[in-house]
Amino acid sequence: MVDFDRPGFLLLIPAAILVQWLGTRHSLTRWPNRQKAWCALLRALIFSLLALALAGPRWLTKTTEPAVVLLRDISASIGRDMQIKNAETAAKFAASHPERVAEVAFAREPQVVRGFGESKAREAPLAEKDDEETDLSAALEFAATLLPADRPARIVLFSDGIPTAGRNPIETAAQLQNVEIDTVPVPALSEKDAAVVSIKLPNSLREGEIFDLSAQVFSTSPMPAASIRVYQNDLLVSEVQRELTKGVSEVSFPNLRAEGRMALYEVEVKAPEDSAVENNRKKVAVAHSGRPRVLIIDRNPTQAESLAQAMRASEVEVEIRPPDGLATDIEGFEAFDLIVFSEAPAADFSDEQMKTLQRWVKDFGGAFLMLGGEESFGAGGYFRTPLSTLLPVRIEREEREETPVVALLVILDRSGSMSAPAGGQTKMALANEGAALALDVLQAKDLFGLLAVDTRVQEVVPLGRISDKVGASKRIAGISSGGGGIYIYTSLAEALPRLREKSVFSKT
Repeated sequence: MVDFDRPGFLLLIPAAILVQWLGTRHSLTRWPNRQKAWCALLRALIFSLLALALAGPRWLTKTTEPAVVLLRDISASIGRDMQIKNAETAAKFAASHPERVAEVAFAREPQVVRGFGESKAREAPLAEKDDEETDLSAALEFAATLLPADRPARIVLFSDGIPTAGRNPIETAAQLQNVEIDTVPVPALSEKDAAVVSIKLPNSLREGEIFDLSAQVFSTSPMPAASIRVYQNDLLVSEVQRELTKGVSEVSFPNLRAEGRMALYEVEVKAPEDSAVENNRKKVAVAHSGRPRVLIIDRNPTQAESLAQAMRASEVEVEIRPPDGLATDIEGFEAFDLIVFSEAPAADFSDEQMKTLQRWVKDFGGAFLMLGGEESFGAGGYFRTPLSTLLPVRIEREEREETPVVALLVILDRSGSMSAPAGGQTKMALANEGAALALDVLQAKDLFGLLAVDTRVQEVVPLGRISDKVGASKRIAGISSGGGGIYIYTSLAEALPRLREKSVFSKT
């Protein structure tokens, strides 16, 4: 297959042929036609070859031979004799395929020992005692960057597979697309060894927050008396004694406290039988965010002071505002982690304030808390407000024995004038909606009925207890205008006997 470095020059070929054809056709020379044709053809061929040369042609051949990076672990956990043996094995393989084999040695950092096409390897140091970290993830990423894009790619890893720094190498290997990874297991030092492999912390920590830390500790053999310690900014904050099994052991440290805005956490393992202390420690730096900030909304700020003092005792920053101090834009909420409504009825807030708070919670992950009281939930008027969707309760009026039964009979005017527009809808549509809302707030034991009136009275919903509010609402929504005049007396005369018949007070 042919490829071109600068394919744009190929556009000169048809242009050259066109120019030669026009030049030959309008030439003033009196050559025979055959001679003119041969001359034009020769000139077009010369220009075409020149354009082809400028385009930079390359002949590509498909190959199945992979490019290979030999990745050798030279950390202190690999014995010196084993490192020499691995280096000799890699050198033999690279010498037989120098054009497609490169070699990288790594411990804390990777370094190129032999590049592609190099017949002689550069001298790679062997592990020393200060090579206490093995960043296998960084070595894999570095090796992947050396692999050419025009060949199948392969990495051959010589390692004991025990990382003591960096990311999880399994996650890194999964992200290397189209790269085949082969492993040559290398036994670690024959002596007993314990190493801290990784440290796990919460994704985010706040200053003063209590959290749990866990560490993975690898051991080449069972160790019955190991001590695992946690340091925060070089201060010992926790220590456990436990038996290590062969392989990886998970060690947990609960109830640690995040101190300061920045902390360096270090886990150390100590065991009497441990022969290599170079890999006994692992560190991770964490930035702690500031203390949590809470905004308490109360129509009487002084009565919320006791709640604020209790929060401040737990190292929480608290601010108290009246309802009109609640922001109307998202930026006003960004300074807080939690908004608390203490004694704050819905009537004290604008619709814009409640909708913005709802959006802050749903779209930006803000926290919202409403405390129970005489001005909260249903008693505070939050039924069918934007904030009612944030609460983990369904707001309804409580049905109590002392609550009197309500008998509500709605009379709707459906005369022709109700088809007039009002507020973007017709008057009829607004009246229907109002009647449906009135039905919705009634309790199950209440009575409801609806009469539609023009020149005559039409019973849409018979007066009585409504078990199917949805069906009744649909019938109400179907009322349309278009009748004659407004007969107020006729409707009242029809409604009064119905109320007397159903009223619970008519029997007293």
